[in-house]
Amino acid sequence: MQLCSHLARVFLAAILCTGIAGCRTLPWPKDKEKGAATDEPESPAPRPATTLPVGTVHLVDENAGFVLIRSSRVLQIEPGTMLQVHGNQGEVVATLEVSPARKGSFLTGDLRWGAPKKGQQVTMDYLPPAAGSQEAAPFPSASDPNAIQVLE
Repeated sequence: MQLCSHLARVFLAAILCTGIAGCRTLPWPKDKEKGAATDEPESPAPRPATTLPVGTVHLVDENAGFVLIRSSRVLQIEPGTMLQVHGNQGEVVATLEVSPARKGSFLTGDLRWGAPKKGQQVTMDYLPPAAGSQEAAPFPSASDPNAIQVLE
């Protein structure tokens, strides 16, 4: 009988602790009034830009003012996107603007400033679209017969 009494007390204490903790998480009318006066609407934190490697400088034509870049990835880089060329120490030595001309794994960039050299690394700053925005579709259109879909 004494064991049942101890178990009943432990069970009652557990229920009491759970009830108190549950009441703590409930919103009270006082909290709603105080929170409405001080809270501002939350805006999502801005996402930091990511630096993506694009490829390497394959050819520099300073007279024509363009650079041929051999891309290491299949990236859909829009014309007008700014690219940075990095020297051996990682410093930015030139800035390029992507032009519409491209062929296979090569793309061209118009020289804006600096003096890039063959073999230097080219990167771009990428800002991912905000969650819920319709800026870029994550999947290719089903109507495009040349679209590549990766199934994981």
